[in-house]
Amino acid sequence: MRRILITGGSSGIGKRIAQLWSQQGHQCHLVSRSEERLQETIRSLSNIQGQFHKYTVADVCTDMNSISNLVEKETFDTVVHAAGVTQSSLLVRTSENEVDNIINTNLLAPMKLSKIAVSIWLRQRSPKDRLILFLSSRLANYSLPGTSVYAASKVALETFTKVLATEVAARGIRVNAVAPGYTDTSMLNEQMRQIAKQRVPLKRLASTDEVVDACTFLLKNSYATGTILPINGGL
Repeated sequence: MRRILITGGSSGIGKRIAQLWSQQGHQCHLVSRSEERLQETIRSLSNIQGQFHKYTVADVCTDMNSISNLVEKETFDTVVHAAGVTQSSLLVRTSENEVDNIINTNLLAPMKLSKIAVSIWLRQRSPKDRLILFLSSRLANYSLPGTSVYAASKVALETFTKVLATEVAARGIRVNAVAPGYTDTSMLNEQMRQIAKQRVPLKRLASTDEVVDACTFLLKNSYATGTILPINGGL
């Protein structure tokens, strides 16, 4: 049984990761800003192996001290950063606050979270396999107008993933990312859904379960590190 911290765990892919991994016997601790949605998600998780799932209400952009204390106190061996902010506006129409929010949530938060987790794991000197997993995006390498800041955050996240993986591999810590294409979540607006139907070779969105399948592969495969796994329908 793994003990897993999931940011953005109350909705979208993060929520589905928690649901499916709990069915596999893993114990989840969810972090999100909405206590109501966290409570709803916790009720949907399986305790097939007697797991005791928990949650913490926190904003990954402003409450990193709380999250640091949480990682210090709990014994996690897996950290998943699924929290994310999208963009659907040209750069000149994107406010500075929006730019800051996208970069802080999609890039700086996972960097800070990784530093916290790695620092603690290095002190523990545990021989157990440990994993940091990020959610990137096909848009990191696909030019779509109106996504410039979002795409930049994901490009940087993928480079961070690969470099950090080389820094910590010798200590039994793996770092990977899944890069989904257009996925059927509430974050995807109607405009994006129409674009997906036109441009994706498979002519449909990915389901959250298909994305979580890729996450599960990276969870289980102990030789996978520095990997960016694309799940994009051929786009």
